[in-house]
Amino acid sequence: RSGPVAASVVAQRLCDLLLSFPSAAIGGVQWRTLAQRYEVTYGCKIDAASASLGGAAASPLSAATALLWDVLRLVDKEDTDNPVVAVEDAVA
Repeated sequence: RSGPVAASVVAQRLCDLLLSFPSAAIGGVQWRTLAQRYEVTYGCKIDAASASLGGAAASPLSAATALLWDVLRLVDKEDTDNPVVAVEDAVA
């Protein structure tokens, strides 16, 4: 059994997954959709993999901000449990 995944690895994986969505640069992707794709692709949940971001109490909005800070554009942050995230134009 492997240990926790480093936050930098989770961040890179999330960035790659986000870029795989055609709408990532335009309308964005709901966090739950991105998290679900991460779980299917890598076999672990983002919350478990990113415990270094403040543990299980961290909101999806803070996880998205912390993990994708260098590429993130928040499209809709009203729902902190399911924000809509997109990539910066320069990244896409």
